[in-house]
Amino acid sequence: MKNQVILCTEENKGAPLKEYWESRGVNTSGVGCDVVGIYFGVIHGYFSVWYNSDIREHNPEIIELPKPYPKVMEVWDYEGDFPRKRVVFMEKNGKYLAWSAVETLEAAEKETVVWTWDFARDIPEKTVKRMTLEEIAKELGVDEVEVVDKSEG
Repeated sequence: MKNQVILCTEENKGAPLKEYWESRGVNTSGVGCDVVGIYFGVIHGYFSVWYNSDIREHNPEIIELPKPYPKVMEVWDYEGDFPRKRVVFMEKNGKYLAWSAVETLEAAEKETVVWTWDFARDIPEKTVKRMTLEEIAKELGVDEVEVVDKSEG
């Protein structure tokens, strides 16, 4: 997990902050997440309270607690159904309401048709690992890596 922290504010303190980290698989037990003006997050794989001095020393990415809605999510109607990307704007009575057939917030501005979905989840963050060809070769246990176009086979 990336080194990331969120500044606790009056608007996000307590449960919302804790729920955000737990939704990302972080064990938050023993940490209250309710002291305004203090950072909470993960640095070097460890979730804790972080002070300004820690932030200066470790230089984590400071992020904001995501706004709940609208947001682009994966939605589907039944277990085993293929997830679709849609702009969800509300959860109500156990269903997710989304703009019909649009996948971006920009496209949602022009949409008026609404669809309900039984299931929704946040789209997982893509992880990117930057490597040189030499590093890739070492990782693969080969002497050299040659990049070719797909059409070349």
